[in-house]
Amino acid sequence: MLNNPLLYTDPTGKYEEEGLTPNQQRGLGGLLGSLGYTIKENWGDIKDWLGRNARSTGKWFEKQGEVWENGFQSNIIL
Repeated sequence: MLNNPLLYTDPTGKYEEEGLTPNQQRGLGGLLGSLGYTIKENWGDIKDWLGRNARSTGKWFEKQGEVWENGFQSNIIL
């Protein structure tokens, strides 16, 4: 029978846990906590940086749209 649980035992008796070890879990928790604290304390600077880069990226996309409308699109034959 295929549903017999004794068919799926490991005869060597070796057992390994899957996932992170306790030390890895502590390290990951510390890293995420530190990252969250850093973001919270520096949110004003991060917000300004994101705003500046979003504006410059938006200007770049506007410029690409102008090139597409005036240049490349006129060369396409449909």
